[in-house]
Amino acid sequence: MCSAFADNGRELSLFHRKGIDQHSGPSYSVESVQIGSPTLDRLLFFVPPESRLRGLSLTFDIGLYGYRALRRATRMGFSRIYTREWQIAWLSTRRNLPTVLELHEVPRSSLWRKILVGLVQRKSLLKIITISDGVRNGLLEIGVDSENIFVAPDSVDLAAYRDLASQA
Repeated sequence: MCSAFADNGRELSLFHRKGIDQHSGPSYSVESVQIGSPTLDRLLFFVPPESRLRGLSLTFDIGLYGYRALRRATRMGFSRIYTREWQIAWLSTRRNLPTVLELHEVPRSSLWRKILVGLVQRKSLLKIITISDGVRNGLLEIGVDSENIFVAPDSVDLAAYRDLASQA
């Protein structure tokens, strides 16, 4: 998505956790903003994947990172937020920052679904971008208005892989 924005002349900054390289080898210029935030990965190692504690811990983790990132974005004077995390969209729309949320799947939990439907009611949520009609249809099923959804299928630049050895 960053390359699409850059190709269309948009100025952007990519926010990511300190120590995690989010854009190795891009063919475009983008400002990289590292946000220091403790991660709960080490603690989650001991929590079974099916546990509710894991979901709550991940939500808290993303929310804490999002809070720090939005504070920094506000200080830097950003005019829009584009995120793949509904927790960050929830925080940014509460601050009335124009926000676009990209979703790759429909939340499974009924609680998160209700939160997402409520989020769509906020005027500062400009659009939900989905990567497939399947995700779009899932959002329609839980009550998201079709006018709030735009489908932009995932893609890949095959030229980046042309020098790889064949499978044979």
